[in-house]
Amino acid sequence: MSSDEPAQAEPIAAGGRESAQPSEVKSSEVNPESLARKYVELGDYYFKAGRFAEAVEAYSKARSYAPDDASVHFVLADAVFATGDYHFAAFLIAEALRLEPGLASAETDKRLFYGDPKVFDEQMAALDRYLDIKLYDAQAHLVRGYNLRFSDKKEAAIAAFRRVLEIAPENRAAQVFLDALAPKAPEAPPKV
Repeated sequence: MSSDEPAQAEPIAAGGRESAQPSEVKSSEVNPESLARKYVELGDYYFKAGRFAEAVEAYSKARSYAPDDASVHFVLADAVFATGDYHFAAFLIAEALRLEPGLASAETDKRLFYGDPKVFDEQMAALDRYLDIKLYDAQAHLVRGYNLRFSDKKEAAIAAFRRVLEIAPENRAAQVFLDALAPKAPEAPPKV
């Protein structure tokens, strides 16, 4: 086994993260896709355990093996957010949407990814305190909107994404989320 392979990883359930014990990496699983999957599983294990810096490392490795997998960018953004790096989290969110804009319409509640959902609330409170000081930080507002969007707070998410566009009208990620959350009504055909 090379030093680039994870020693252990945990199974991941479809649509969510589990807390099962890590499993061994088999020598037959050394292609980039399987290594990326194992690193995501390991990251999920660390994330659920509240070991966010280690989750960042594992998800970063997964991203190096699957650089075009938008979902890997999202889970890495979650871990980076949990460490308080809002600007890198915003970059990763934007990159995920560039790769797969349809993820803006995904249905999930990211609070369930945490071992203790109160940790998510504490992280959101820290982000809100940061934004009380840095009112014009469009990247942090994007991260706020993203977290609101995936914690079942649609109206607050829409307001956050609109705030991003007030500050940075060219922010494509905020626009993709807004289009997914509040689609524009079709224009009426002209009357003849």
